[in-house]
Amino acid sequence: MDKETIALVEDVRKSLVKYGQNATSSSVKKKTRKVTSQIIWDAGSYLDELDNIKSTSKTDEEAIERIRSLVRTSEEDALKSMQLLPDDTVHHGVQTRTGGDALTDLPYSRSGPIIQGLSEKHQRTFSNTTGPGGNLTAELSLSNAAHKFDNRAKGLEKESGIGKAIPKADTAHPKGTAGHSRLKGVDWGDDASVREGLDRSITQQLADADRAVQSDAPRKDAIKKLVPEAYSGTAADVAKTREIITPKLLTNKLDILNYWYADQDSLNTVMHNHINVLKDIIYDTFPEEFNGISTNEKSVIVHMKGPEKMMILK
Repeated sequence: MDKETIALVEDVRKSLVKYGQNATSSSVKKKTRKVTSQIIWDAGSYLDELDNIKSTSKTDEEAIERIRSLVRTSEEDALKSMQLLPDDTVHHGVQTRTGGDALTDLPYSRSGPIIQGLSEKHQRTFSNTTGPGGNLTAELSLSNAAHKFDNRAKGLEKESGIGKAIPKADTAHPKGTAGHSRLKGVDWGDDASVREGLDRSITQQLADADRAVQSDAPRKDAIKKLVPEAYSGTAADVAKTREIITPKLLTNKLDILNYWYADQDSLNTVMHNHINVLKDIIYDTFPEEFNGISTNEKSVIVHMKGPEKMMILK
């Protein structure tokens, strides 16, 4: 890492930190901290733009606003480029605020080489980089249920009513979205300790991401039956797949919905497979163990005529 790069990023880092500290709006503070972290974790993607902004801005205030806009737009574009379905949420493999203020308060002459070494060790880049080897990959375009434990699902996922189907421990954010911004047991005055702390955090986050991908596998398998190349490749590959899969989703809606039911009890799956477009049960093909006829000893469910409509027998 050359001296010019370190000097440029350090100048930007100090300006952003000062701007965030002086901001009176909590929203501005939060967004500025995030922008600062994203630059620290992947300065290389912004060097030319940062150099241009610093050399052409008339005031420091103008430069700061342009830098904030640059990085925020970069993140938005990167997320959109890796999002296959409109229902999906794209997950950063390593959270952009990892290390939090403690990391961004370090001179870049210290943090830069540490992050570069971790990038080489883990064979990946961070922040808003996309595609294989990046921080935003095609397989990390997740369902909301696999991303984090909340009720903010959209589209077919919301329509399914699946809710918090995946345990929080098996989502991409088992510790919440800010779980790695404050690292325990790190001596920020010692480079070796900083490196070890960040390494532990990265390793854990990548394991969490892998587990979330596995949690989301049944849904993705259903989608891959429509388009085998789904959830793979670069941003350009995702764009091509998106064009192919969009019309298929309109005509295969029930096939995708079936995934959401499949992870609940067996009755839901059977009910879905034997319900037609008009939502009428096709009793002729309904499995005996679920047909609900009171004279059928094999059925686990009996439909009653009285106030109690359904009774579980076993």
